Amino acid sequence: MISIVKNRIIERTTTVMIIAVLLVLLFTGCSKKVVGEVNEGSLLKDTAEDISETYNLTIGSSLKDGDYIQFGNYQVEDEGYNPILWIVIDSSSHYLNSVNPAVDHITLLSANIIDIRGFDAIEPKNTNELRRSYGNSRYRTSNIRQWLNSNRGANDWWMAQNLDDGESGTNNADEPPSDEGFLEFTNIGYDDKEGFLRLFTTDEIGAVLETTLVVGKNTVTDSGGSERVIDKVFLLSLTEVGFESRAEVEEGKIFELFESDNSRKAEVSMQCIDNTNCLDKPLENKNWCWWLRSPSPGFPASIFMISNIGAVLYSTADMCEGSVGVRPALNLKSDLYFSGSGTKDDPYIIVTDTIESGEIGTSIVEEDRITEKVVEDIGESSESGEVEITIEEDTILSSGDKLLQSVCLIGIDDYPKWASNSGSIVVWEDSEREEKILYIRRSPDSPTWAIQSPAGELDKLIDLDFVNADTIGYAMVVKNNKEVVGLLQFDLDDSGAKLDYSNYSIIYEKEEPISIRDISFINKDEFLIFYILESKEALEEATVSYINTKNNKEEILLKFDVISFDEEDDTRNIQKVSVSPKGTRAYITYNGIVEKQGVLEIFDLSSKKKIDKISPVSSAVWIGNTYILYSSLAKDGIFLYDVEGKNSYEITKIDPCAVNLTFCPESGGVIAYNTNPLSYEARGYVIGCKNWEELSSTANCIFEAITDEETVIFSRYVSGESGKSADFTVEEGGYWRLNSKWALHLTDEFSTFNNNSILATAWSRY
Repeated sequence: MISIVKNRIIERTTTVMIIAVLLVLLFTGCSKKVVGEVNEGSLLKDTAEDISETYNLTIGSSLKDGDYIQFGNYQVEDEGYNPILWIVIDSSSHYLNSVNPAVDHITLLSANIIDIRGFDAIEPKNTNELRRSYGNSRYRTSNIRQWLNSNRGANDWWMAQNLDDGESGTNNADEPPSDEGFLEFTNIGYDDKEGFLRLFTTDEIGAVLETTLVVGKNTVTDSGGSERVIDKVFLLSLTEVGFESRAEVEEGKIFELFESDNSRKAEVSMQCIDNTNCLDKPLENKNWCWWLRSPSPGFPASIFMISNIGAVLYSTADMCEGSVGVRPALNLKSDLYFSGSGTKDDPYIIVTDTIESGEIGTSIVEEDRITEKVVEDIGESSESGEVEITIEEDTILSSGDKLLQSVCLIGIDDYPKWASNSGSIVVWEDSEREEKILYIRRSPDSPTWAIQSPAGELDKLIDLDFVNADTIGYAMVVKNNKEVVGLLQFDLDDSGAKLDYSNYSIIYEKEEPISIRDISFINKDEFLIFYILESKEALEEATVSYINTKNNKEEILLKFDVISFDEEDDTRNIQKVSVSPKGTRAYITYNGIVEKQGVLEIFDLSSKKKIDKISPVSSAVWIGNTYILYSSLAKDGIFLYDVEGKNSYEITKIDPCAVNLTFCPESGGVIAYNTNPLSYEARGYVIGCKNWEELSSTANCIFEAITDEETVIFSRYVSGESGKSADFTVEEGGYWRLNSKWALHLTDEFSTFNNNSILATAWSRY
C-alpha cells in the first residue's frame, strides 16, 4: 500500500499537479510537436479556447491589433518604477521565420515615448568628421541598441562595439555613452543608467523572443546594403512604419497599423516628462519625435525618426537637431494567457506561467514532454510497511507571485534613504541586565555601544520605533503606572563608533490611564499610537489615534472593543499599527471581539479615513507604499493586497503557515517569516523575491526582524521538560548572517515574543 505525505503545501501542490495532468491529457490527442511549428493544429487551438473560457483568460493568439498590454517596468532617472504600457501592432506572427524559437507571436510597441535618450555618443577618435562630432548612425554598434538589450546594472552594460568592416577608422572608435558624449543636451546620456531589461523579471525576459532584424547601412562609410542583428528589444525601421519608399533597402515589412501619419504619432509619457533631465521636452502629454533604427544613407551620423506629426525626418545620433524619444518594440509568444480586457484603462496582464529552462508561457506540451515538474521520490518503508511518496513542488508562478516580484523590485524607491544608508543598525534593551541602558550596533562588524536609556529606576520601556537614522521613538511606563511616548536622539559616525551625545524628551502623555500596545512614527512631530483604555471589565476599549505634537492634536482613526488578554495569549502579538514608507497610509492589525479573529484595517492619513478592512489576518507588513503582504492562517494562505486597487492576490511561494512577516526592499526584496514561533518546532525562513531563492531556513529558531538583505535578528529556544511553549526559554539572540548561516551572539534571553527584550531595526517599523 502506498501513502502520500500530506501537509498543506503538498496538498496544494498535488491539486496543481492533477490540474496540470488533466490539461496535458487534453493535449495528448495531438500527435505532432508544438514547439517549432507556427500552425499548431485545430485540436490545440480548440483546447486553448476551452481553457480561456473556463478560467476567464485570453490566449495571446486571440489578441487583436490595437489591444493594450502591461508588461515590464521602467525608470527614467531616479524616480519610482512604473509598469510599461504596450500596444499590439501585430497579432499574426509578423516576423515569421525570424523569431527564435520559431513560434506564433505578437508584436508590441510601447504605447508612449517612455524616455528621451541619445542614439549614440560622439566618437572623438573616429576618422569620420561627422561621427567624431555627432556620433555613429550604425544601429548594430549603437549605444541605444546595447542598452535596450541589457539587464546589467548601471555603468556595467556597455562594451565597445568595434567592427573591422567599412571605411577604415570609422567603426572601431566606439566610446562609452556618458552624458558628456551627448553635447547638445545636459544629462541625457547613459551615466548611472541600468540596462533597459534590468527592471524586467527573469520570467518576463524569458517571455520575449529573440528576433532577427534587417538593418540598412549608410553608403558613405559602411558600404551600403544591409546587415542582420538579433535582438530581444529593438527599434522599428522605415519600412515597418510605412515609409518603404524612403528606405534604400527593405528592412522587414510594413505593419498594417501604420496606414497614416496620424497612426505614427506618439505622446511622451508623464513619467518621462516629470523625470527626464532633457530640457527640450513637452510640458504635458503631447506628440513628440521617436527613433527608428534606419540610418540616413548619405550621412554617417544621422538616423531616421518619426516626427511629432507622424512624418519622417532624420537626426544626428547625439540629437543636435532636437531631442528624440525612445519607443521600443518586442515580440511575445502567442501561447501566453492574459487577464484584463485589453483596453488602455484595463490592459492585458500575463497570468499563466508554465516555466521551464528559463522560459515563460510555453505550451503545455513541448517536444512530447510535460513541462510541469513532478518528482516522485520513493523513500524507505515505514514501520507499517507503507512507502511514502513525496511530490516536489512545481515551478509555476501565480499572478500574485509575479506581482510580488515586480513590486519588490521597485519597492526600494518608496522607502526613505536613511533606512538604506543606516545599514543593519539595531537597538535593543536587555531586560536581564539590572542597569537601565539601551544597546546599539551599526552592523555585525561594528562595536556594540551602550547609550543612556530614557527609562529611570522605576520606569519600563514598552516599545521602540525608528524615526530616522539617529532618532528613536519610544513608549514607556513611568511612575504611578502612567504611559508616555518620547524621542531619544543619539549619534554614531559612519564607522559605528559612538559619539558623546544622547538625549531624550517626552512628547506625549494622556490624562486617562492607558496601556500602549504599539507606536509608529511619520516623523518627529507626527505618529500613530495604539492603546487600550484601562478597565476592570472583561472587555476593553482600544483606540488608534493620529498625534501631531506641534499643535497638540489627537485625531481618532479607530475605536473597537477587544478581549482582555492573558499574558500567555499569543494573539496579543497581532496588535500593531504601521505607517507606510512614504507616511501617507497606515494599517492596523488587531483581534476584534466582533470578528473573533484577526483584522487588518487600512487608512489614508491625509483624510484620516478608512480605505478597506480585511479579515481574517494573522500578520502583515508593508511592501512599498502601495502593497501589504499579509498572512491568514484561517484561510491557509499568504496574500498581497493592492491598496489602490483594493484587490488581494494569493502568493504561493511563501509557506501558508507563515506569521511575523518582515520585509527589506534591498536586492530585489527579502522576506523573513516564522512558522510555529511559540513552540519548540519554531522555524525561521528568509527568501529572496527576485528569484524565489530560500536564503535561510533554521530550526528551533525565530527571526525577530530583518536588518538588511544579508542579516536578520534571531532568537534561539531551548525546551523545557513539559514540551509546552510556556516552558521554553531563550538561549541566545543576535545577528544571523544568511549567506553563511553565521550567528553573532548579542545577548542572553533575547526574545520580543516572550517580552524579554525591546527591539528596533530600520525595517521593522514597517
